[in-house]
Amino acid sequence: MNRDAMRFKQNLSFEDRIGTILVSTECSYLFHKSRKKREVLTVLFDPTIYDNLKVVLEGHLYDLDAEGKIRVVGREDLVDLAKMGRTFRMKFVLQCGRDGFMTTIALHSGLTDFAGELRGLHAAGERPGAGLELQLDMPAELSEHLRDIHEYVSSLWGQGWLIRYERLEELFPPSLESDSKVLHGSYRIKLTSASKIDESHMDDMGALLEHLLQFAMDMNEMYERGGWP
Repeated sequence: MNRDAMRFKQNLSFEDRIGTILVSTECSYLFHKSRKKREVLTVLFDPTIYDNLKVVLEGHLYDLDAEGKIRVVGREDLVDLAKMGRTFRMKFVLQCGRDGFMTTIALHSGLTDFAGELRGLHAAGERPGAGLELQLDMPAELSEHLRDIHEYVSSLWGQGWLIRYERLEELFPPSLESDSKVLHGSYRIKLTSASKIDESHMDDMGALLEHLLQFAMDMNEMYERGGWP
């Protein structure tokens, strides 16, 4: 092996130690000689829990889009260089939904998850996986029915989810006339899984999305009726 190839291999080994946490893949480097006796590099990728969940989630959402049930309006695949974490987020609306409604589903995985899975470094009692968060943005008027909404959300999602409500309000300068009785902005419900998910939950992803779809449709219906029936 010539000097250039040796230096290339050393650099890749360094990237294997440092870069796997960033890209969440573990690489095996195999060198072999071609017929012309030139050095050829083969890189084998071992997907992490996060990668596998992301592929399954994305596939299910695009299937629902193709079936005409939803319309995917956003996709984000982010790397946080400061915290060495990754986030995958997809946004969609119902094909027959009202304006002002949007649903978001996100996967999160951080340094501790990648280190635990790829290097076996984790605290006692913890296991690697990915965090799951669901979010529904709605017109601000629905915040007036918070009690009814909370009872419904709690009964629909049950245990194992942390529920949080937020209201984003648009404020106008005093010089601008605006009807004080009209609520501007949006109302948001966030559902965060209390525990991490892993590859054992892959078969449940389809049912989870159907459940989320029903949730979005029920909130659309509530808005159309002007309250809970």
